[in-house]
Amino acid sequence: MESVRRGGAQMFRLWITTYAGRRPTQWNQVPPRATALEVVEDTLYSAEEAALFLQGFNRVMLDYEQPIWAVAVPIAVRYEGDAQAGTSVQGFEFADELSPADDVSSPPPTTEPAY
Repeated sequence: MESVRRGGAQMFRLWITTYAGRRPTQWNQVPPRATALEVVEDTLYSAEEAALFLQGFNRVMLDYEQPIWAVAVPIAVRYEGDAQAGTSVQGFEFADELSPADDVSSPPPTTEPAY
């Protein structure tokens, strides 16, 4: 299985953490022992996007005594069960009659872009 990367670049998930031990002194330092508290958003970030978030969040946290810190965790997305060229595959057999909700001849619903 291959990992999926946006534009071939490493992707990251951002986490808000608590930490023990040495206190970071710069926004880009990683605490030696961090425990995940919550994910920032349920999405993946490029290295540039992750660094921008960490820079803003962690610079603010440097002014506080609380052991709260944002970290970027490298993520690999994999498609479980996907075939690879040259492998034997067993396809899924669909019913002869599609229900109206399954009708693939009608166009998909339109949606407004999220800007």
